[in-house]
Amino acid sequence: HKMAHLVESFGRREEAFEMTKKAFAMAPKDVELLNCMAFQLATNPDDSVRDGARALEYAERAARMTQYESFYILDTLAAAYAEVGDFENAIKWAKKALRLATLDELDWDELEPYQNAINLYTAKKPRRE
Repeated sequence: HKMAHLVESFGRREEAFEMTKKAFAMAPKDVELLNCMAFQLATNPDDSVRDGARALEYAERAARMTQYESFYILDTLAAAYAEVGDFENAIKWAKKALRLATLDELDWDELEPYQNAINLYTAKKPRRE
């Protein structure tokens, strides 16, 4: 999972997604992998990769596993809702993610993407990363 993020940071998105899929196949109940798969299925700029329904299923599962208290998982849940066109829920969960991230005392540069996500969903736009 960490290797997938490392690979992705070097601009090799397809390879990162394949690594995540392989890891997820071996550990489908791992909350971090569920979240990672959901985020990629919801936000990937490649139309052939995105799958809003599966993203939402995985994100909901990860959110339930963390009692809806993990800001980065709720951020993914919001992105999944946006991908299926439910911007009302996308905004609701994005705002909760920002509140929880703020309570976690993240710096502004770390909080800014959460505010940007709310702005995006308010404009009825899905997220692409």
